[in-house]
Amino acid sequence: MDSTPADASASGETSTTNHPMAPHNDIAAFHQVLKSSRRILALCGAGLSASSGLPTFRGAGGFWRNYDATQLATVRAFKMDAGIVWLFYSYRRHLALKAEPNMGHRALAALARRNMDFLCLTQNVDNLSQRAEHPSSQLKCLHGSLYDIKCSNESCDWIQRGNFDDPFCAALAPASVDMPNGEPLPLLDPYHRVKHIGEDEIPKCPQCKKGIQRPGVVWFGEDLDANMMMDISAWMRAEPIDLMFVIGTSAQVYPAASYIDKARKRGARIVTINPEAEDEAEMYKIKPGDFAFGKDAAEYLPILLEPVIGKPDEDAKMRVSVKLLALALLGSVPGITASLATQKSSNGFSYINPLIGTANGGNVFAGATLPYGLAKASADVDGQNTGGFGIEGPNVVGFSSVHDSGTGGNPSLGNFPLFPQVCPDDELNNCKFRIGDRKLPYVNSSLVAQPGHFGLQLESGIGANMTVSQHAALYRFTFPKGTKHPLVLLDLTDLWQSRQNASIQVDEKSGRMTGNGTFLPSFGAGSYVMHFCVDFYGSSIHETGVWVNNRAGTEPKQVFLTRGFNLFFLEGGGFVRLNPPSDGVVTVRMGISYMNSAQACRNAESEIPRPVTDFNRLVDNAEKAWTEKLSPISIKSGGATDDLLTSFWSGVYRNMISPQNYTGENPLWRSDKPYFDSFYCIWDSFRVQHPLLTILDPHAQTQMVEALLDIYKHEGWMPDCRMSLCKGWTQGGSNADVVITDAFVKNLSSTIDWELALDAVLADAENEPLEWSYHGRGGLHSWKSLDYIPYLDFDPYGFGTNSRSISRTLEYAYDDYCISELASGLGRGDLRRKYQQRAMNWKNLWKADQTSFINGTDTGFKGFFQPKYQNGTWGFQDPIACSALADFCSLTTNPSETFEASIWQYLFYVPHSVSSLISLLGGDDAMISRLDFFHTSGLADISNEPVFFTVFLYHYTGRPALSTERIHQYVPSDFNSSPGGLPGNDDSGAMGAFLVFSVMGLFPVAGQNVYLISPPFVEEISIKHPVTGKTATVRNIGFDASYKNIYVQSAKVNGKPWTKSWIGHEFFTEGWTLELVLGAKESSWGTALKDRPPSWTLGS
Repeated sequence: MDSTPADASASGETSTTNHPMAPHNDIAAFHQVLKSSRRILALCGAGLSASSGLPTFRGAGGFWRNYDATQLATVRAFKMDAGIVWLFYSYRRHLALKAEPNMGHRALAALARRNMDFLCLTQNVDNLSQRAEHPSSQLKCLHGSLYDIKCSNESCDWIQRGNFDDPFCAALAPASVDMPNGEPLPLLDPYHRVKHIGEDEIPKCPQCKKGIQRPGVVWFGEDLDANMMMDISAWMRAEPIDLMFVIGTSAQVYPAASYIDKARKRGARIVTINPEAEDEAEMYKIKPGDFAFGKDAAEYLPILLEPVIGKPDEDAKMRVSVKLLALALLGSVPGITASLATQKSSNGFSYINPLIGTANGGNVFAGATLPYGLAKASADVDGQNTGGFGIEGPNVVGFSSVHDSGTGGNPSLGNFPLFPQVCPDDELNNCKFRIGDRKLPYVNSSLVAQPGHFGLQLESGIGANMTVSQHAALYRFTFPKGTKHPLVLLDLTDLWQSRQNASIQVDEKSGRMTGNGTFLPSFGAGSYVMHFCVDFYGSSIHETGVWVNNRAGTEPKQVFLTRGFNLFFLEGGGFVRLNPPSDGVVTVRMGISYMNSAQACRNAESEIPRPVTDFNRLVDNAEKAWTEKLSPISIKSGGATDDLLTSFWSGVYRNMISPQNYTGENPLWRSDKPYFDSFYCIWDSFRVQHPLLTILDPHAQTQMVEALLDIYKHEGWMPDCRMSLCKGWTQGGSNADVVITDAFVKNLSSTIDWELALDAVLADAENEPLEWSYHGRGGLHSWKSLDYIPYLDFDPYGFGTNSRSISRTLEYAYDDYCISELASGLGRGDLRRKYQQRAMNWKNLWKADQTSFINGTDTGFKGFFQPKYQNGTWGFQDPIACSALADFCSLTTNPSETFEASIWQYLFYVPHSVSSLISLLGGDDAMISRLDFFHTSGLADISNEPVFFTVFLYHYTGRPALSTERIHQYVPSDFNSSPGGLPGNDDSGAMGAFLVFSVMGLFPVAGQNVYLISPPFVEEISIKHPVTGKTATVRNIGFDASYKNIYVQSAKVNGKPWTKSWIGHEFFTEGWTLELVLGAKESSWGTALKDRPPSWTLGS
């Protein structure tokens, strides 16, 4: 190939480092270099995949039916005989689909997951690295992919990603045959004639209609992708490079091979892995200080990388979150043995991987918790630590007992972390007390993460295991043999270092620590006070005391810290040193309370009465509790992958981490009602999380609704966001109104006071708070008089962040529709009519002549929502602003007229009146065109909750098949079971709930008794309703796990034909059976006007 990548200029480059000499194949010396290397580059060639059974372009795989493979991989060959080229590539696609990633692929993927400064450049097009769960952000596919399809017309930019059809089209079937008993494929025999395939048998480009579809690989003579080359060049220039792997390539293929010279100039040592490398040093450019291993990369990479990634089986176990044999590394925990390393079974618990979402900004809590539990124990790391532990965080800074999960904003909770250590020379002040001094890396292969149990081993050799009850945590710290006086400190801080003041008292004889601290919420107003009670077991007390900054002393036994007038943050806390424990284990019990320290002690003593022997009991109780919560669901996978099932069950699990049940822990008021906290935030959760809990855990959802109503009763409004007893910032509308109505229309519970519920939603709609940034609505005077929220609204009745006029108008309109539905159900026709009228206010910000441009090019669409002043004149916001194609918009830093989403995203937020929106846009085809453009242009970001509904909006145009296609676009590309397997913040489980509903094949329209039907990603899924005991089942007829048959041809409910593309909540409560007959092409099912989902219009 004659293309040349963007050259790394001399500017900023370092000269080649003079590295000490070592034998080329000295693995011990290499391991030392590897452990000290941070920025690592890899260049991979066909030899990496050879052990997976794939032929290469070189050597024995260089010819195919007497054709030189390198000659087939050209534009010229495709123009001369597209059929023979496609037969060759169809054969390669077929082989690669049948192949499995080898241990070399998996080792590199594991390195990427552990080192965010590792970048892999692969010349392979077989997709095996991706299937090994190599993070996409750390993988550059220089030559494209066998599974991408593009147009042969060079002036057309159409491309289709991830086409795994085998055969690609009917004419190519001879290249996609599995022969029995290892017989050779006739296609490979050059004397076996194959039918000539004409261009007319190859699909045309759907965009330009001129070119035919061709493999989306880079052929010889074609340029590599310019944007990718610039990304690579920028990465190489950013900082010096420590190490570069050259794997399975002769280093003779340009331009990729030029990266070796460039890496050398940036200071890298080269590590070559190829069977001929040791014998052909000159050809492989091996120089003094380099390493060369003449081995098969698939076999040897796991050995070379073991100091960083651990053993391969340990990495696999960590990622699927089974109970690890690595417990042995963490010290003895009586009764927990290797028998706990169980294989996955049919129950959902064995599939849960708490580490999903601990990278790539998922911010998921990975530690030990009970369903909705207050206590949540985990290691806390530096770096990205919003959920406490993050797989990308290199160092552990403490172990704390309270956390949130999946949230954005500032790190949440993580109060009063503990940290175990051994003081050098047994001198107290040789220990490290401050966060920056004490932090330590952990042993990657030691990580244990399962519901109810978290553990790891620090580099110091100290093992840490933890489990929880509802309000207390139990830690087992295992110290190295020979430790004289193990020390455990408590730090009066939180993850955000938001502490305002705090105090601690340490009992000289027992070592008990009690105290409290005042902290700030991570996304809200005010402050909260948390109390603790800590006890130590395993040996007698050697000495106790307190510490401030980097010094500790045995007197006094208490300390009070405050931020002071200059806001200086002083680090401090208490410590306990124990006499040598006989088994090396120090057990620490921590009780937590928002009431007082005495209650924190009672919580610990009542829930964990025998701390030395209770660890196993608590782990078992957690497994039982989680198994019970998951028990309504049963799945017949039909061959669906473990990756999908792990993602599904883990998504269910994460939706029961938060909100958190703080009943009995609310110091703000006395009440006999449940109190739940960590509604973080309802703008994120109302669409899918609460509807999911309504199905799977109606008792808990009932308690949450009652808690919201109790908050209204005592504070005057329901929250849109709430954490740590504090009022969180309102993001959009008063979306608790949707949660309340969703519960009502689905007949959630007869114990809910629905008259109180009506009062609560009316308070949102009618009574503007003085401070509406954290509850209620703002601009209500304008809302009632102008029928929209104006841009730069003049609001003398209350104050808040004066922004989001478009998104608030749209959200208030839907909130009011929900109020009308609740009022109607309660027999209040007067209120129904009033709020139905307001529900149409969304139309008042529609600007019919507004256009939208991207990079100066007109998108061709006209008509968008726009901001409007009080006097009725129009303001302006670019429709693509706040999208993935522009700058991110934040409520606190750069607020806009739409909340954290573009006008393009909010264009589709009229869930109660989609038919009116379709009419406004110009009909079904116009709506489809807008949706298609939205989902293919980069404007749609599935990590943002408003996009969820847009995936399924095709149902309302009479094209449910198109919704199914979109689901199959997002699920495989944005969700997997790796730590980076979420598209962004999990948002208290919202991303997981979206995946769960997508896999289930029933998507809720929150606030309405409507579920949109699409084929599940498994053969059959059943849900036993926890209240009625009835079992609902969705069954695919004709299901195939390769997802060729994704279109509903016909449907039956309880044996009778069902033509509607939606179904009601009765499906779950009454235990219906929905059977979907599937096929490979779109059908007429669900397309009739009468079969579309209900859509309300004023007067209907």
